[in-house]
Amino acid sequence: MPTFLHAADLHLDSPLRGLERKEGAPSERIRNASREAMGRMIKAAIERKVSFVLLAGDIYDTEPGFETYVFFRKRMEELEEAGIPVAIVLGNHDHAGASPYREHLPGNVHVFEASEPGSHEIIPGVWVHGQSYLVRDIETDLSASYPLARSGALNIGLLHTALDGHSGEHARYAPSSTGRLAHHGYDYWALGHVHARTVLREGRCHIVYPGNLQGRHARETGPKGAMFVEYDRDAILTVEHQAFDVVRWYRFVGVAGGLVHVAVLLPPGAMRVLAETEESRSAGRLAAVRIRLYGTAPATLVDLGDDEIRDSLRAGLASRDNLFLEKIELDLRLMAQDVREVDRHLTSLVGRLANSPEAEQALTKAWKDLCSGLREVGGPELEAAFKTWRGTEPPSKRVGEELAAALPRVRAALLSSGKGGR
Repeated sequence: MPTFLHAADLHLDSPLRGLERKEGAPSERIRNASREAMGRMIKAAIERKVSFVLLAGDIYDTEPGFETYVFFRKRMEELEEAGIPVAIVLGNHDHAGASPYREHLPGNVHVFEASEPGSHEIIPGVWVHGQSYLVRDIETDLSASYPLARSGALNIGLLHTALDGHSGEHARYAPSSTGRLAHHGYDYWALGHVHARTVLREGRCHIVYPGNLQGRHARETGPKGAMFVEYDRDAILTVEHQAFDVVRWYRFVGVAGGLVHVAVLLPPGAMRVLAETEESRSAGRLAAVRIRLYGTAPATLVDLGDDEIRDSLRAGLASRDNLFLEKIELDLRLMAQDVREVDRHLTSLVGRLANSPEAEQALTKAWKDLCSGLREVGGPELEAAFKTWRGTEPPSKRVGEELAAALPRVRAALLSSGKGGR
C-alpha cells in the first residue's frame, strides 16, 4: 500500500535544555541530536519509498543560520533525488517573517503561503490544504478558512495548531477543535505544535499529532519520531509511529515510604533505571535520566542528607554506556512512625525535666539522636526551647513549663509532616 510520512516540530539546532552545559555530558552528540534525528527520518522515508512527506511547522527553532538552512536544504534534495515531493506549513517558531531561506528550496518542496489557505495536489489524486503562519502569535483559527474537501480524492489538512484540550504547556496558537476540523470532510489532518504524540480521531477523519522529532527537555519523555501513514484512494488505512530520536529522556519518580536506608533504595532504583533504558541504550541512543524521590522516609534516610543520597544514586549508575544522569530531585520528610517516636520521647522528657538531674543529658541525647531531621518541620520551635533550657543552671520547673507549653506546637508540626509526601 502507498504510504506518506507526517512529521512536525523538528526544531533544528534547538538546545536540549538541562544537558547542553552539564559537566560530563557528551556535548557534541547532544548538540547534533536534532540534525541526526532528521537524517534518520529522511533515510527511512527513502528506504520505505513513501509517496510524499508532510512537515507541519516548526522546522527551525529560531530564525535559522545559514548552516542550518543548508543542512535542511540538503535533506530536501535527497528526497528530490528519490522522487519524493514535500509539503510544508510554517509554524510559530519558523513563521514567514523568521524564515528568510524558504524561497530557495528545491523544486520538490511546496511551502504554503501565509496570506491565505491554499490547496496543492502533491501527487495525482492527493490534495493537501494548508496555510503558514505570517507571524509568531496567530490567535485566530486558521482552519476556519480552509477549503472543503475535493471529491474523488484523498484530502489532507496540514496545520500548526493548539486544539482545545490538547495544547498542554504549548501556547494556544491558531486554536481550533476536532469538531471544526472534521467538518471540512478531510481524510487526514496532519497537525503540528503539540510535542506529545496523539491520535485524536480515527476512522473517516484521522486527526493526528506526530509529536516532535527529538525530545528537548526532561518533560518530553519517551520515543520521539514521525508517523508513517498507509492510505488507499480516498481512505486512511493505518497510522504507525517510528522513533528517530537520538537522545531519549526518561523521568523516574519514586516514593520513599518504607525504606530504612539508602542501601535499600539504591540497588532496586538503579536496576529499574537500567532496565527501562536498556532498549534505548542498546540501540545507540543516549538515555538522559532525571530521578525524583519524594515522600515520607525514616530518619535514617533523611539524616543522610541530600548530597549523600545523590552521590549514592550517581555511583549506582556510573560508567554505564549511553546513560547520563541529568538531575536528581529530592523532597523527603520524616515517616509518621518516626514522628510519633520523637513525640513520645519529648513528652516523657518534659514530664521528667523539673525533677531529674539527668534531664539535660537525656534531652541532649534525644536531640542528637531523634531530632536532627526536623530542621524544616518543627525543629526551630524545639531548638529555641532547648537553647533556653540549656542556658538555665540548674534545671528549673519554669524551664520545664516553657518546654511543655511549646510541645503542642512542636507536636502539631511533627504530626503534620508525617502524613505523606507532597
